Amino acid sequence: VNQLIEYCYIDNTNTLKGDGGGIYTHQPGSSSNMAGSIIRYNIVRNTVGEKYGSVINNSSTTKSTINYGYGIYSDELADDVTIDHNSVDYSDNAGIYLHQNSGSKVRYNTVLGRDFAIRAGGRDNNSHGNNLVSYNTFVLAYNETNQWQPYPSFWYLWAENYTGDYNKYYNVKVSATTGVFRYNSNYDNFSTWK
Repeated sequence: VNQLIEYCYIDNTNTLKGDGGGIYTHQPGSSSNMAGSIIRYNIVRNTVGEKYGSVINNSSTTKSTINYGYGIYSDELADDVTIDHNSVDYSDNAGIYLHQNSGSKVRYNTVLGRDFAIRAGGRDNNSHGNNLVSYNTFVLAYNETNQWQPYPSFWYLWAENYTGDYNKYYNVKVSATTGVFRYNSNYDNFSTWK
């Protein structure tokens, strides 16, 4: 089932539950019925991600140390999804999150990142990837930290099969010497990361 999500204004979401998105796609099972879906021309703001009840804790009473709110969250085998021409800001974790995706295209988006502008990867890194992230504008305008993320990053990547080309990166408040590209647990500058 191809889905088309377009021309939406989404504000102040995930205030009661973590690990979700202002726009969220998910494909349970082993085949992707999301193939060919398009998320475009949306504005997604203030995806909070409540710390209580986060799936990271597996408890509705234990408070997580991190908010897991994502602006656009393509989750669990939602393959071949196109995410383009969206504006995303003030998401508590990542503006765009590709989790266990293959063949997705993320392009021409503008993302103001908090912890991360874009986060990508999955538990089984060998079977996911071939995602293209291109022609986006990523902005870091925060200098906040938490115990999991010592400083904001443009990318948080934990798989090698992603391609990023022709993206623009603007670092507003973070020190220029800070490693603002993260691969697994390494924080690198642009020349090392690429």
